[in-house]
Amino acid sequence: MSLSTTQTQRRRSRHLLRQPDALILGTVILSTALVTVLVYTTATMGVSWAYALRYLYLLPIILAAAFWGVGAGMATALATVSLFTPLLAPLLDREGFSSQAIEMLTSIVLFNVLAYVVGQLAGVQRRQKELYRTLDTLGAAFSRELDLDELLELILDRVMPLLSATAAEVLLYDERERRLRLMASRGLPPELVQRARERPPDRETLADWILRRNQPFLHNDLPSDSRYRWTVDRSSGFIHTMLAVPLRRGREPFGLLCVYNKVQGGFEQEDLDLLEA
Repeated sequence: MSLSTTQTQRRRSRHLLRQPDALILGTVILSTALVTVLVYTTATMGVSWAYALRYLYLLPIILAAAFWGVGAGMATALATVSLFTPLLAPLLDREGFSSQAIEMLTSIVLFNVLAYVVGQLAGVQRRQKELYRTLDTLGAAFSRELDLDELLELILDRVMPLLSATAAEVLLYDERERRLRLMASRGLPPELVQRARERPPDRETLADWILRRNQPFLHNDLPSDSRYRWTVDRSSGFIHTMLAVPLRRGREPFGLLCVYNKVQGGFEQEDLDLLEA
């Protein structure tokens, strides 16, 4: 083997080691396999403390939930449960609902609950880190003295993935025209953008109502709300979920930041807290 080939392989190995997802996946698979071997080996040997080894499955479950979220954690929990449940059926036939059988059933519930809790907490941490990165990016943008259009577009580009929204817009209040003006948007259909720009000043919208209240607004079923008739897209029905916060100078609002249609489910109080930050 040539020296150049060896060096290339080493570079590839170092590259693989720098991939955290690959390392975590390998750890999850390997630890699951090792625990399974231990569980079945000690079970066939009749070791009294063999049941405790099942709790070693918590390692891959916690890793998967912490790094990839609730879905991966729950999937890992179900996978590990399926690996040791073949031991449950003969135990129930032999002893019925004995203390050992109840403990095994309890561990099944525990694994899934823990996967959910760890996944949720890890998700909150990831979003907080993303928020800090977003604030750093915006701070850097302010220091570069970007023009208003560039700054607003940058804000939308950072906020939408942070909140898993499919559309967003920034509205600023025009003192001369005494109305909100659409200054930047992402993901909105062109006809809605055009309709918003051509809206008569005397026609009140939901955005006007939110600005006048000077309070955040969260709604996950706008079509069923009577206030929905004020929005600019009543005919299209494009907007279903909405989160909006006033942009303030001191205590006085001068505009709105609105995000729409979360990818999965609806917006939550946690989303509102992130947007207000």
